[in-house]
Amino acid sequence: MAIIVHDYICTFIFEQGNNFICTNSLSELEKILSNTFIRISRNTLVNSNKVIGYNKKQKTLCLSNNIEYKVSIRKLDTILARLQIQK
Repeated sequence: MAIIVHDYICTFIFEQGNNFICTNSLSELEKILSNTFIRISRNTLVNSNKVIGYNKKQKTLCLSNNIEYKVSIRKLDTILARLQIQK
C-alpha cells in the first residue's frame, strides 16, 4: 500500500487495486499510521512491509503490487538503511 499526495488530496493505493481519497496531509497521516509506513519523498508514504525491491538505476522502490515509487535523493540513505537494503 502507498499514499500519494497531489494537489492537497491524499490517495491511498491498496494492493487489490482499490483507492481511497482523503484531504489529510501526509504529516498528519504519518502521526496516525504505524511506523511501518515510511516517507520516501515529499508526496509519498509507503508500507515498508510491502517493499519487494529497489531499483538502483531509477532510484525507485517496488511494492508487492508491482508499482514503483521514486525515492527522494535526500532520504535515500535513511530509507535504504531502514529497509536494510544495500545501496
